[in-house]
Amino acid sequence: MKRPLNQQKTYDIFHYYLKNGFDHTTDEIVAGMGISRKTFFNRYEGKAQSVEIARQYWHTIIQERFRERSLECNHPVEELLLFVWEMRNIRNTEATFFHYELEHNLFADDDSPFMSILDTLIQKGIRQYHFQEDINIPLYSTFFLHNICVEVNLGLNQEQIIRYLLLPLLTERGMELLNDVDMAYLFSLPQ
Repeated sequence: MKRPLNQQKTYDIFHYYLKNGFDHTTDEIVAGMGISRKTFFNRYEGKAQSVEIARQYWHTIIQERFRERSLECNHPVEELLLFVWEMRNIRNTEATFFHYELEHNLFADDDSPFMSILDTLIQKGIRQYHFQEDINIPLYSTFFLHNICVEVNLGLNQEQIIRYLLLPLLTERGMELLNDVDMAYLFSLPQ
């Protein structure tokens, strides 16, 4: 598929980092991409900017993918579990970006799509009386995201951990909805 030049530049650097990781010199990057140093510096101000462009593109992909997949969910509790599944998916299929964000403590940044998704989900759950209305959304989102990243990074697949993390958030109705979800099935889905 032919893309406009700006999109192609973004796509190219994103796929380079996705495939090869971020620990490369500019010379290694240009060699790996099959372009000259001059072309690289015409496209990007430097390696730092190329990394940021790739990350922003990845963030856009994540938001679009989550928005699309969440349409299949019946309620915010399912959407929150989908978020956990997506984090596992990212860890397995986009590990380069997952580890970069984790190592640089970027998951909980203000401009993080992960925080944005969680904040939106929690607000939706509060409006539908599935989540506690007095929850401190930014604090809980940070707590939840940090613990899910640790759980995912360690490769744990324990329903009990997820239930424990959701306890401060869920109302009685939210707990009923959680109990109705087949988490074993959800987390066994191919990623």
